Amino acid sequence: MAKRVVILGGGFGGVYTDVRLVRLRSLRDDVQVTLVSRETYFGFQPMLPEVISGAIGILDPATPIRGLAPGTTLYICESQEVNLETRTVTLVPDFTRRATVPGYDQLVIALGNVTDFRQMPGMIDHPPRNMGFSLHAS
Repeated sequence: MAKRVVILGGGFGGVYTDVRLVRLRSLRDDVQVTLVSRETYFGFQPMLPEVISGAIGILDPATPIRGLAPGTTLYICESQEVNLETRTVTLVPDFTRRATVPGYDQLVIALGNVTDFRQMPGMIDHPPRNMGFSLHAS
């Protein structure tokens, strides 16, 4: 029976774990990999200064995840719940309005982080202009 690996997160940690498992899968065919990502693409943020300077095109740092990890089951959605007892992940319902619940033998949680500027003194009262987001607490 194949080992089921579910990876939560389509950033550096999740995608590079998936790419490595794809390489290992060429040696072993008893591994099924599932990747859950909010986006269909992997964005290589270190190249964004080159985009801003015009040295490369705006789409160059974006690579489709399916191209990086062939043979991986890809869900474009968010995870809603992880059940450690039943070894399942409940994914946010898609357009069919049914939640998908893939099972796993190994779970990789690579959801990344979000920068929170609210604790920086003065940021709430004097936010930077043209940043594209609001710093006010909700």
